[in-house]
Amino acid sequence: MKFIPFIPEKFPEIIEKLNAGEVFVFPSDTSFGFSADPFSLEAIRHIQRIKKRDEKKPFLLLVADMEMAEKYGEFSEEMRKFAIERWEKTEIPTTILVHKKPVLHEFFREFPEIGIRVPCDFRIREFLSLWGKPLISTSANISGEAPLFSEKEIQNKFHDHKIFFTSFGNLSPKPQSEIWKSENTKLVRVR
Repeated sequence: MKFIPFIPEKFPEIIEKLNAGEVFVFPSDTSFGFSADPFSLEAIRHIQRIKKRDEKKPFLLLVADMEMAEKYGEFSEEMRKFAIERWEKTEIPTTILVHKKPVLHEFFREFPEIGIRVPCDFRIREFLSLWGKPLISTSANISGEAPLFSEKEIQNKFHDHKIFFTSFGNLSPKPQSEIWKSENTKLVRVR
């Protein structure tokens, strides 16, 4: 496992690895997460193997801002206003479930909806802006086990996997992202 600091000077190196289909672990706004290029089926399958994750379970997308979110999901006007309010004016991790647009990799074909989130942390948003597209994301753990919050736990658990690791320090345990969707023109909290 190679360590690369999650700092702007290293973003080009991280992007180079993502473009090569590699998987990385990084500190998200909820816990450490596995991330990769959503257009790389090889990277998606790699995460599924590492996590022992059900292949029928979808991934969420992390995006830099509302503009990027609308390239991949269909937002009603009401949902758009809600998303902007949550993503730009609060520190509450919020995932929005929307109908996906057909621009995503064929892996996403069987899922009518996609979860999209703008991370609370400015460093992640800055990275996503430079990267220019979303990242798939899922907690860095074995499916069914508790999320991990320290660099040491991550390195101990996944040291023998072909992934790279980025960090800006250990995380404090945080609540899971809230998940919202629109049902019959009403906003509904799913989790």
